Amino acid sequence: MNVYSELLDLLAREPGTAPPGLSGTLTNVSPLTVAIRGTAVSKGLFYPAGFTFHWEDIGRELAVLPCEEGFFLLFFVEGGRT
Repeated sequence: MNVYSELLDLLAREPGTAPPGLSGTLTNVSPLTVAIRGTAVSKGLFYPAGFTFHWEDIGRELAVLPCEEGFFLLFFVEGGRT
């Protein structure tokens, strides 16, 4: 998985009708689980090295980027929707 290539592809693309990114809600820390469009996903989740999840984060919204092997969790979203 080359995240930089995926991001460059998203930035270079002509705007479509649907945004390329998704939002998800952290629903569990162990095992790491994120609800994406109402579906709980606990496999194929990738995140930046050093990014940590704490029990207090459950319920917080994340910006999510689909990738070939699953989903890349980019960062927590503050104050609204992505």
